[in-house]
Amino acid sequence: MPAETTKDTSINIRATSETKRQIDRAASLLGTDRTNFILQTVMERALEVIERHKNLVC
Repeated sequence: MPAETTKDTSINIRATSETKRQIDRAASLLGTDRTNFILQTVMERALEVIERHKNLVC
């Protein structure tokens, strides 16, 4: 994900307090914040799913 990309929309999610604590802990261990951790993790997974789908369809 390019670092220079302007963020122009929001994504809202609901989670348990425990999930939030775990996400915050993981983000802290990687030296990042919750938002960047979630975005990076979700984008990696999204790209994996898209790639796998392209391989199955083609």
